[in-house]
Amino acid sequence: VLKLNETAYQTDFVRDWAIEFLKQKRNESKPFFLMMTPFAPHAPATPAKRHENMFHDTQFPRFDSFNPSDDIQHQRPAWIKNMPPLAQAQIDSMDNFYRNRLRALQAVDEALEDVVGTVKDLGLDKNTFVVYTSDNGQHFGDFRIPAGKRQAYETDVLVPFFVRGPGIRGGSYSTQVVQSVDLVPTFLEMATFSNTMKKTTKSRKAKGTSNVQLRVLQPSYPMDGKSILPLLTGEIPGTPAVNNFRWAALLEMYGGSSGVGQRYQEMKNFYQHHFFPNTYQAVRVVNGPSEWAGQADWLYVEWCTGEQEFYNMTSDPYQTRNLAVSSVVDSDDNLLRLLHRLSRLLGNLGNCRGSECHEMNQSFELPMDEYFVSSEHRMLHSLDELQASIRNKFPCFNPPNMTKVDINLGRKSFAVDLHVPEPFAFGFPFSDEEYVPESLLQVWEEYRHYFHS
Repeated sequence: VLKLNETAYQTDFVRDWAIEFLKQKRNESKPFFLMMTPFAPHAPATPAKRHENMFHDTQFPRFDSFNPSDDIQHQRPAWIKNMPPLAQAQIDSMDNFYRNRLRALQAVDEALEDVVGTVKDLGLDKNTFVVYTSDNGQHFGDFRIPAGKRQAYETDVLVPFFVRGPGIRGGSYSTQVVQSVDLVPTFLEMATFSNTMKKTTKSRKAKGTSNVQLRVLQPSYPMDGKSILPLLTGEIPGTPAVNNFRWAALLEMYGGSSGVGQRYQEMKNFYQHHFFPNTYQAVRVVNGPSEWAGQADWLYVEWCTGEQEFYNMTSDPYQTRNLAVSSVVDSDDNLLRLLHRLSRLLGNLGNCRGSECHEMNQSFELPMDEYFVSSEHRMLHSLDELQASIRNKFPCFNPPNMTKVDINLGRKSFAVDLHVPEPFAFGFPFSDEEYVPESLLQVWEEYRHYFHS
């Protein structure tokens, strides 16, 4: 537990602690794992005083999805379609938040430079991996939603990801799809890099990408992700025609949306600064199998309401044209076939476990033509039929039923007679608000043991 001096700036404190660990507190006879997680630039994104006057006139990016017209907005699902245009005061507030995020990140950049510099000064840079990433993206007014991070859109799901270390060629990059679930298995494989290990990775030596020896540590439980070290060292090509490492990535959200503020309190489905339902499963398909998803760049989303979204991001990078609507699908049997295929793929990804998830990306075969051999079959497998099946697939999590936990989704079930205040039915409330009232913090302290073993 770190005890923070009240006069210290948190990011600087974390940096100083990390440098002290590297210089004085680590066991020099053993490998080490150091993870730095500064709070910046999370709300309220307070910058260090030395940076608070930077970026005076900077505005957040206004993509085609920003505060769009009604014809674009009404293609959205669930509560999003009903969002009114953003007020100028909201836009100004998001600009200020964006500027503070940039300011707060300056100390993060400085900390990274200082820590990596310390690693180099200590002579550890030749056998140390450095990984830089984040846990989520951020939208600013896209589809009229105030600043937040819990949608399947590209603004929310893309994160920076940079790695340097032994066996990695400087300046190389990859278009393969990797996810946060890959971090732990990657760290396990990185941890095995040592000249004293007995098992040699011959293929890597043959390609001249690494002279290290390897013994891969095996986890005690199945992991849906897999090590990306073969991508980093070049054993697996970084820019193939088909993304053979992963071409289909699962995205999920169960429960609350990002905090939207009191402006929307009179709208349907508003509850304690959030809109419900915000429960969906989605899949990003990038450069899949050539016979049906070659050169694909797609986002497919299924909402608990049965609504769907499908975007071809090759021609629609900002996801403004939803193709999964009856006005488009009813005149295109090929598109309906594709939506059925993507729905089956998404169902399989949502239920896979461990190596099943890896193998699915290697071979996913789903012949669909038999569904459409006659007009009768065409009616049975219409868009309406598909959306009805989606509604039966997984429940919506709304404030009235949020305490009805589905254990199949990995949530911890509650005692039958236990009353948990609604904001805490799934843990600490989803919120990007700058201030959490003391009264809520007290309630959280009372009930938090129900959520953590």
